[in-house]
Amino acid sequence: MNLSILWLLFLNCYVVKPIHDVHVSVTEVNWESEGIINITTKLFYDDLQLAMGLVPGAELPASYPGADQMIKRYLDKNLEFYLDGKKIKPGYIKSRAALPAIWVEMTIPDSQKEAIKVIKVINRIFISQYDDQVNMVHFDVADRKSHFALDKKSTTAILNLQP
Repeated sequence: MNLSILWLLFLNCYVVKPIHDVHVSVTEVNWESEGIINITTKLFYDDLQLAMGLVPGAELPASYPGADQMIKRYLDKNLEFYLDGKKIKPGYIKSRAALPAIWVEMTIPDSQKEAIKVIKVINRIFISQYDDQVNMVHFDVADRKSHFALDKKSTTAILNLQP
């Protein structure tokens, strides 16, 4: 067999394939008894790098002092939270790698569980990047569990807490 054909087969099988074929993120919204809303988001790191205009696996440019700055900047633009119609910016705690994915921890402190009637999440993570992107949102709030699968057509999950 011709050496160039073998080389092309090698590239096709081992080099050009993406790290993963699944385009999904998972966001969990949990209300702790202390009035704190914990948010955990799992996403693929290479997709994040591509979404930020970077080359997957390459070093971060000087405009990002670290991966957490890049992650926070992206999530601030593409993951929004509202409590009773008021936009709330969660506090970024940290990220942790579970390659090829990363888990991001955020929190909304001092949330009055009894007073909140509606929680809304707008999730546009990688929606403009992949046609088949699905963003799962799971709520475990005030003894209510609810799950949403969001995509290009529907980027909003709403949990109504009113009796």
